[in-house]
Amino acid sequence: EFVVKHPEQWMWVHRRWKMGKFKD
Repeated sequence: EFVVKHPEQWMWVHRRWKMGKFKD
């Protein structure tokens, strides 16, 4: 699983997710 401790990182991950570069 992917755990993010920093809210800012969550935003970065969400951006990647929308771009389709971050896959679960």
